[in-house]
Amino acid sequence: MTSRERVKRILEHKEADRIPIHNNPWGATVRRWRKEGLPDFMPVEDYFGYELVNFGFDLSPRFPAEVFQENATYIVERTPTGGIRKNFRDYSTTPEIIDWPIKKKDDWLKIKERLKSGYTKVNYAALYNRYHREQSKGRYLCISGDLHQQRGIAGFNGYWSGMGAGEDRDSGKSLPGYV
Repeated sequence: MTSRERVKRILEHKEADRIPIHNNPWGATVRRWRKEGLPDFMPVEDYFGYELVNFGFDLSPRFPAEVFQENATYIVERTPTGGIRKNFRDYSTTPEIIDWPIKKKDDWLKIKERLKSGYTKVNYAALYNRYHREQSKGRYLCISGDLHQQRGIAGFNGYWSGMGAGEDRDSGKSLPGYV
């Protein structure tokens, strides 16, 4: 049974030959695995037999990246989402989100203009080649947005409440959904 067949059966609530395998390890974890014997020439997904392949694209509002502070351990920077994060230099853990650009509805309306789609948000040639390569391996292909990017725009509470109805953080008044 191919990965595609296996995942499809599971999603249809049917029995498969085994449970599908997938993971998304941190880069620092993969570097450690390579020091411990994971072959340099082999992609992690091939070595462990991951079943899913995620295809994504740039969902950020494309703010210019900016470094505010860095030392031997940490880096504090503005990301393309406009959020300010403190992270380990090797990006080995979940970053501390210090600030985000959307705090109230007016902020969302300004940033919404930056989110318009365009040909530069997708690397079509790379996606085309990867699609055919992964399809030939029998993997289950997924198109996914990046929750990580969206959290960086509005913070955790703003992300969840902003998709429906939320509160203006300054006034505490209810707001209609941002969408």
